[in-house]
Amino acid sequence: MSAPTLLLVGHDPCFARMLSYELSRAGYCVVSDGELPRSIDCAVVDLDTAAPPEGIPYVGCTRDPETAESNPSFLLRPFLITALIEALEQARQAVPAAAPLTLSCADSDRTARFGHAHLPLMPAEYALFKALLNANGRAVSRDELTAVLPSGKQPASNLLEVTVCSLRKKLENAFGLRPIRTVRGIGWRLNQE
Repeated sequence: MSAPTLLLVGHDPCFARMLSYELSRAGYCVVSDGELPRSIDCAVVDLDTAAPPEGIPYVGCTRDPETAESNPSFLLRPFLITALIEALEQARQAVPAAAPLTLSCADSDRTARFGHAHLPLMPAEYALFKALLNANGRAVSRDELTAVLPSGKQPASNLLEVTVCSLRKKLENAFGLRPIRTVRGIGWRLNQE
């Protein structure tokens, strides 16, 4: 099982470095606002300078005692790292199952989304992923998937397999997911569970 990924939001650089160091020592993978390599399990937000991100469980940090008292997942600064880790685990456990994989609304954007993370896709990967998503868990045949691949020159005989392999690798590297399943004798399906 991989380390939970935490997003630091709105912290001053010195405090963020300290948090990152301590949380890394506690077994977390810590990223900042600008780097979103995979899905985010939880966020640590400085409520005095930033708003919490949408769709991600979070623990808020503040210097305002009234704000800290208004919610049990808010911590008054300064706080103990052990208190932060306990609050992070509670926030992560209180969250329902992970958000589903989705695609951007505009075909020109060609972006897969999972929670707070985004993944740019090549045109063939996007078309394939869109067809699998639209099938709602049903197995999609090789012929159906070959038909949705962008036409240009005559497709190579292994273009479909190469595209499936590439999409699988990208989804696993970016989101830590392996949702594309091979259905022997038919094709592929997308498993959202």
